[in-house]
Amino acid sequence: MLTYPAGWILRCSFALWISIPFQALAESAPQDPQDPASLQRELDAERQEADRLRRRGETAKALRSLTEILGDDPADARARLLRARVRADESDWEAARKDCTKGLADAANSKDSQTRAWESNGVRQLAWLELTLGRARAAREITDAHAAALAPQSDPRDAWLLARVAAAAGERDKARALFESGAATSGDNTWEQWLAKARCERALGNLEAASRSLVEADRVAASGEGMEPDVIAELAAVYFEADGEIAHPEAKGRSPGELLKQALAIHPRHESATLGLFELNRFNWNRQSRSPTEILSEWLRLRPASIEGLLIGASADLDDGQLVSARERIAVLEKLAAGRRELRTLQAALAWIEHREGDARKLLDELGQQD
Repeated sequence: MLTYPAGWILRCSFALWISIPFQALAESAPQDPQDPASLQRELDAERQEADRLRRRGETAKALRSLTEILGDDPADARARLLRARVRADESDWEAARKDCTKGLADAANSKDSQTRAWESNGVRQLAWLELTLGRARAAREITDAHAAALAPQSDPRDAWLLARVAAAAGERDKARALFESGAATSGDNTWEQWLAKARCERALGNLEAASRSLVEADRVAASGEGMEPDVIAELAAVYFEADGEIAHPEAKGRSPGELLKQALAIHPRHESATLGLFELNRFNWNRQSRSPTEILSEWLRLRPASIEGLLIGASADLDDGQLVSARERIAVLEKLAAGRRELRTLQAALAWIEHREGDARKLLDELGQQD
């Protein structure tokens, strides 16, 4: 039988009480405020709202709500995994990793079937965190240890994750097979599954199919809690890859710039949309509303530990000959994500520019051996 912490029960009981009109209270039969089914529904709604707040950029509110839940029940695996997402969005990497590790363990060991079903979510989150931090071997160990919780043949989210793990290990053929598996999935997917399917299709170079899947993801999201910035930003990236930002008949109505602005209107601190706008403005210098430098500088002031922001920034610095800034960003990345392949590529490029040919060749040889 499920048990509920006293503090959480008190919050839910009060919320239920004040939501019922006084006349209804007088006319209705007495209800048990600790009815397990009612309490579970309230707790599920509280978690769901916290995740919605995260996806709308209201991370402080989401973090506060989830921390309150965990204060009442530290073993709430679902709340802990959701808090890990919030912390990852804030680039609080080690706190996110700590939450995710415990959340995954609690979900895998839970006697409650609904909580145990979150094991796959925990695997995807923790393995992705390890990949983000450049720990490809750790990501492989996690997916191997929880292989039974993943279903790459039917769930494109699992296929996408396992393909990225394989790619990080230099296993190109295996990665391609997994991308193909994810692209081949069908059925009544959630918007997250349609998004993962589209990413698999894009990895295979099938941008037309990826676009269709993202349009479907957007339709599913809009019919639920509303349009999702993750979907909109991915669609913008697909259109930019297919068309650039050049006006021509085939690109009519497919403006990546407008899509990115739409995503940022929903979530003003969305990483993919912000960095997408930076890359778009570097590509098209006729965009004068904000300079690329301004966009990236503001983002890194807000998220100084943003690994993707630092990678994109260091690469742009090398392209522009801004070696001081490139060195500074590479130094931060060496502390945050030393194993990232992209970082080693940047290190090799910097070494070559600085006439350290031996160091550059060594790094490139290491990359070649891994691949």
